[in-house]
Amino acid sequence: MKIDNIIETPRLMIRSWNKKDRDFTLSLWCDEENGQYMSDPAYKNIDEKYLTCVDEMEDDPDGYFMTAELKETGERVGTCCAFPENENYDIGYCIAKKHWREGLGTELIGALIRWIRGKGGSSVTGEVADENKASAALLRKFGFTEYKKSRFKKWGEDRYFDSHFFRLGLKYGEVYRDERYVLGQDDGGTFIEIEGEKYKLTSHPYEPCLYITDKNGALTAIRNAFDPSCVLQAFSDGLTITSITGMEYDAKDLCRMVEYAAGMGNVQIDEAEKVFGGRAKKKDSERAETARENGTEKGAVNEKEEAAAGEGSLREEDGRVIDDDPFFALIARYPDIEIDYCLVKNGHNPAGYSAHWQALLRASRKLFTDEDGETIWHFDAGRADAKQIGADELFAPVENSGKLNYRTAFLEPPHTNNYTDADFDIVNAALFPGGTDELEVYEWTTDWTEYFDDGREWWGALCLTIYDKKLDRFAVIMASATD
Repeated sequence: MKIDNIIETPRLMIRSWNKKDRDFTLSLWCDEENGQYMSDPAYKNIDEKYLTCVDEMEDDPDGYFMTAELKETGERVGTCCAFPENENYDIGYCIAKKHWREGLGTELIGALIRWIRGKGGSSVTGEVADENKASAALLRKFGFTEYKKSRFKKWGEDRYFDSHFFRLGLKYGEVYRDERYVLGQDDGGTFIEIEGEKYKLTSHPYEPCLYITDKNGALTAIRNAFDPSCVLQAFSDGLTITSITGMEYDAKDLCRMVEYAAGMGNVQIDEAEKVFGGRAKKKDSERAETARENGTEKGAVNEKEEAAAGEGSLREEDGRVIDDDPFFALIARYPDIEIDYCLVKNGHNPAGYSAHWQALLRASRKLFTDEDGETIWHFDAGRADAKQIGADELFAPVENSGKLNYRTAFLEPPHTNNYTDADFDIVNAALFPGGTDELEVYEWTTDWTEYFDDGREWWGALCLTIYDKKLDRFAVIMASATD
């Protein structure tokens, strides 16, 4: 079948496939690298039966085969296909390897989704080999989720690929899902689930405010934010959105911002965006244009109003960072350690992963910015991930296997100190004065901030959050150094 009209994206024109595209198509699908995870044969295994199948694609009665060209030059850069059945469209796609990592796959998939939605499709599916991590990541970017296992054979070879089918609902359903978040729409409207807890997302009818309502009816208003229905449309089309401050969001970014802001009450968007640390924003010229596109321009506030709102919220929130605990007087007696400590009051009850992450975020803002609010080390706490460990592992002996643990970081920095296990015990007795039998410990990854870069190259990097149930507070421990 042929598409009715050419499909356009900012850089691509997507048209019906024809026999003149045959050599180009074979150069993709049958190339050892480009077609590595496809069922099509390698060049050496092409036979007449396969070539006949390719030639028949132009008039295939069961599906649409298409070729993607660059608008500017007319160069063919990819292919795609779609097979409709009962309002579902099963898709395939391929980008020429010389154009990998240029974002063309994102444009191509986004265009296919919009085209399918325009034809009344209710869902989109695609099969991806389990080894094809890049393709799976691309589909997940659009909100596709795995829904069944499968397996396929490489043409002309006794080789099989384990695979999964991915699915995206185009009507009610999920736009994004990962191990922590679900973002979507149901009969009740737009929603987000954070670790299984559901929140309703709505907007003000006359100004760009995003309202977050929890199961108890508690409301948080984020001023100068987004209309959630427009956001879902953009994400399902594979697009990003940009706030009035110039911060660019994908679906996961929005989820992180909503989680951070939930419960704050009434905040400006710039305050909620502190979750992203020092991440770069779009330039002012780009910001104005995207504000117009997102409908947030009318909600702009002047810089003094933004600053006042942000400073007020920051002062209120930073009350949760503890600066006057006796522990800090004690740790000052150990100037030769390469460890940073921060104490944070618990704002969630019970603790758990989300509360540990919030503590990590607040400690990062304390440790990674100076007194004037200027960034010392850029960070993006949303990229941090963690596993829970036991208190026995927290206080384990010095590690000689190359992995940096807490005791090793204290006793064996790059520049030798003369501290002993007795010193280590004294410090931790002050840090956990109620004892260590009721500690909840999470060990975090260290690839989300520049702070850890030096240590990751040589000595090691360490990031821990420890919830002390007796004191209802977190100790955040970070270590990184080089010679």
